[in-house]
Amino acid sequence: MSGLIRAVFVFSLMLLSGCKPTISTSGNLCESDDLNSLKIGVHSVNDVYEILGTPSFKLAGNRALYVGRRLRSISFFDPKVTEEKAILVTFNQRGILADWRVVELDHQKIAFDKAITPVRDTGRTHADHILDNLQRPGRRK
Repeated sequence: MSGLIRAVFVFSLMLLSGCKPTISTSGNLCESDDLNSLKIGVHSVNDVYEILGTPSFKLAGNRALYVGRRLRSISFFDPKVTEEKAILVTFNQRGILADWRVVELDHQKIAFDKAITPVRDTGRTHADHILDNLQRPGRRK
């Protein structure tokens, strides 16, 4: 009987361990301390990249955009956004920091097209392609 109780206990622990939340970060979430250390009119492009890291996007007009997101997911449920930040950094013509600001992210739903992309069918199977690839390079049809 104690073996059955032990097995049920171990199985319960395995089930519960799958419910542990997972925190993942994508992009570059600039820390407040790093942002506050930026000095307008003093730091160069390389200084800013050293402090904040590589930007997510380098934009025209001497601008860089840092975008980051932190997600929390539990088991098979859809992940939830717990933090999201976008920082726009602007440099002057000499490559010196002119301004930085937090920008709002405009989340738009993208409507996917339901049309099917036409594909030319050669009538050959996957096995035909694999066998062709196994032939010696000198023996092409």
